[in-house]
Amino acid sequence: MTETALAAPASPYKGLSAFADSELDALLFFGREREIEVIAANLIAAQLTVLYGPSGVGKTSLLRAGVTHRLRREGAAVAVVSSWSGDPVSGLLSTVEREVHRVVPDADSPQPGSLAELLSGWTRRLGAELYLILDQFEEYFLYHGDEAGGGPLTALTEAIREPGTRVHVVLSVREDALAQLDAFKTQLPGLFGNSLRLDRLDRRAANRAIRGPLERYNELVPADEAVEIEDELVDDILDSVEAGRIRLGDTGLGGAEEGSTEQGRIEAPYLQLVLERLWEVESERGSKRLRGETLRDLGGASRIVEDHL
Repeated sequence: MTETALAAPASPYKGLSAFADSELDALLFFGREREIEVIAANLIAAQLTVLYGPSGVGKTSLLRAGVTHRLRREGAAVAVVSSWSGDPVSGLLSTVEREVHRVVPDADSPQPGSLAELLSGWTRRLGAELYLILDQFEEYFLYHGDEAGGGPLTALTEAIREPGTRVHVVLSVREDALAQLDAFKTQLPGLFGNSLRLDRLDRRAANRAIRGPLERYNELVPADEAVEIEDELVDDILDSVEAGRIRLGDTGLGGAEEGSTEQGRIEAPYLQLVLERLWEVESERGSKRLRGETLRDLGGASRIVEDHL
């Protein structure tokens, strides 16, 4: 599908919604280009990669609109699982089956067997690697944390350990839940040997997350419907949504402590929320320009976030 075949979205900004692995969302996803390449390279090279980061850092969007879309564009089979209630093994296998049939529509099902045997059977039908992205994995422990030996997905460790396996896995988990993966350390002694931490956006990446989607939007609409953004507004937004600047429930704005690793980093959810609100208001006013005056009329980024949440 070409870019020109896509209909322009109502807004180039997602707000608090995660980006999906659709063609349109991938076109609008900016600011994580380096991370996409790093994670994709690790997923291809290693049997197991652990991705972790703070809540709200954008792991789901990165994995779906970035890594998954990139690999599928190259013809790879990428099964993404993010729902962990019920029977996670059945859910995983159903997702794998759909993904294999997307790549090889006439593939027959493997003979019944263990999870490792079934996954191996699906890779033989693919004739290629199978990539599993297990997202929001902290929720797995919410539903199965009390079960012995790591719960039902302990069976997946056999597929990861199997010599010559063509199954590659990314476990994506919130940083504050990282220690829960210890449940699998006995089965996977090198569990944390290939770990990647996803940081909040730096200022340059956040600038791309503002300007990039707008440029794409303008490519999809007639020239007379193109929308501009004031350079001063970009700087004002980035200043306002730095980590630690918006403190809900407090009066005024705070700031990241001097020397903090978060200094200058951007809160992506707040950034998207502010951009979405600005777009809505400017659209209602019939404006083709995102303006600093509108941000001030709305009370600034802090008020927009507080009013929404």
